[in-house]
Amino acid sequence: MLSFFKIIRIHNILIANFAASIAYFIILENNLYMLFLSSVCITFIMMYGNMLNDYLDMKSDMISHPNRPLPQKKINLKYLRLSIGFCLACSILLSFYFNHNTFMFLLLIIIPLLTTYNFYFKGLPLIGNMIIAFLLSSVFLFIEIALTNTINITIIPSMFVFGLSLIREVVKDMHDIDGDKNKKFKTLPIVLGFSKCLISVLIFSIIFMFLLFIPYFCNFYGENYLISLIVLVEIPMFVLLFLLKKTPNQLKLKQSIFLLKIISITGSLVILIANR
Repeated sequence: MLSFFKIIRIHNILIANFAASIAYFIILENNLYMLFLSSVCITFIMMYGNMLNDYLDMKSDMISHPNRPLPQKKINLKYLRLSIGFCLACSILLSFYFNHNTFMFLLLIIIPLLTTYNFYFKGLPLIGNMIIAFLLSSVFLFIEIALTNTINITIIPSMFVFGLSLIREVVKDMHDIDGDKNKKFKTLPIVLGFSKCLISVLIFSIIFMFLLFIPYFCNFYGENYLISLIVLVEIPMFVLLFLLKKTPNQLKLKQSIFLLKIISITGSLVILIANR
């Protein structure tokens, strides 16, 4: 059971459902049934994507992530293939219970992007990172479309998550560079070189930190946003810059990935506080 939780990335699923709850509260729509249905759909889609990712990455994970369940042969491959198909089928079936726009969003954008990413885009520089960043940020958009049949309130929160996720995905590629080379991927660290990619991450992180103040100065959010942003996001981002400022080893990269995951949680809290 523990191996199954690892392969579906249960912690990432919990974070996504936490973000879905935040979106529900800021949209102010009283429809708990739709929130529950959306959370179940998010869970099945993420399980599908994560299991497919590990199934296709078995060889490279023997180098980059030897402690994962598949390299250690803790999960039966036949059972895994059945689970992947089951989660995909459930995701598609659940999409029929939403309004038309949500149905189209899931079947024409989210599921195709997630599938083509795993089979093709994952090994390409930057575009693969941007697809995953969009998919993670789309949780906010998905909840608003499901509840209101439109997109308005969650545009800024989704951009917030997109930026953080993009940084994290590139840092993950830096951590996985040896395994990705073995699989003949062309990720950003491989194409640019580790040092140039690191500089790019640092520059983008600094730009992103400044951009986060725009919603306050444009009067979209008030002082609650500013204070919580500084405490819960900007200060941790400075810690991230410190971890990455010199050529980081595998441990520092792993710590940076974990820190960015924490910032994604605290960042969601900033959005909630800003809308109180």
